[in-house]
Amino acid sequence: MQQVELMVPRMPVTSDLIPYLEQIDSSRVYSNFGNLHSELISRLSKHFGVLEENIVLCSSATTAISGAVITSSQLASLWDCPSWTFTASPAAVLSANRKLRFGDVDSEGRLEIPDECSNLLDVLPFGEEPNFSRYRNTEINIVIDAAASFDALSKPGSLGGKDAAFVVSMHATKLVGAGEGGIFISRDKDWVSRFKSWINFGMNGLGDRRSYSIGTNAKLSEYACAVGLASMDLWTQTKGKILANTQLALHLSQEFGLHPTSAMLKGFATPYWIVQLNNAHEKEVLKSSLSSAGIQFRDWWVDGCHVMPAYRDYSQGIFSKTAEFASTSLGLPFHYFLTDSDWNRIEGALKSFRTLT
Repeated sequence: MQQVELMVPRMPVTSDLIPYLEQIDSSRVYSNFGNLHSELISRLSKHFGVLEENIVLCSSATTAISGAVITSSQLASLWDCPSWTFTASPAAVLSANRKLRFGDVDSEGRLEIPDECSNLLDVLPFGEEPNFSRYRNTEINIVIDAAASFDALSKPGSLGGKDAAFVVSMHATKLVGAGEGGIFISRDKDWVSRFKSWINFGMNGLGDRRSYSIGTNAKLSEYACAVGLASMDLWTQTKGKILANTQLALHLSQEFGLHPTSAMLKGFATPYWIVQLNNAHEKEVLKSSLSSAGIQFRDWWVDGCHVMPAYRDYSQGIFSKTAEFASTSLGLPFHYFLTDSDWNRIEGALKSFRTLT
């Protein structure tokens, strides 16, 4: 029996890429802020409702988070980060050679922000939108890991209200991808300028060969931009199919007593169908039912980063909510290519699950 796959990326195929690859062949520009790079920024600026000067493209979202941390105003070296996140978030802080402090999350899976906080890496779980009312201290540096929030951040006003830095992923598993890549967005022009210099060896422009600050090479190539542009061409179609799948997922969630993410409930296009069960026993029964039906699933953020071997030195405190999410949440199949047969099998597995519970 063929398995129902958890995630199947939808990326542009060869025929989608040819017009952009031909432009590269004609221009003979392969990196360093070429024409396709400029075109992708222009299209992204319209999507997110910001000026082109507010956007910088980067080689990956993880690298972009590191760069955002490094180029912030750096009031202090300690950065607060939720344990309930993908490992890329804390890895980016530590790669930036900054100190890391994990915190527990609230009932919405968002970091409980400490009273004394100077630098914050906030995470938008599973395609969620920002909530600026969370930030009581207006003096803190805020980098927002918005990896899967490509759709949510297009909502008018979603980027306003604070000079934060947002990082969106263009990994192949996201709804608009470049194979690999990251989008840095900020209304703070000085931060944008520092970040753009950082991804280009600390230089202030292509005509200047001097490094004025410590930087790296994290530019997005013209080839990746070609993939990104072709993916943008498919966005309307991709979003339509994902939102249709969202309605099916929400219907099944309601029918079988599953609790989907806030992003899905709000109607944002997200790459994930993450559900929360009522208790750990229900989760184990669901996993068993899915396995028996040949349906893939995933403990998406496993047990939280604070228990991972790499981060044990940063794991002081109590993480009760993180433990609760870890023991009751599960990722179900959700992608562009799910068929009616796949949905029927998922429904059958959920019926079996509810019979057993």
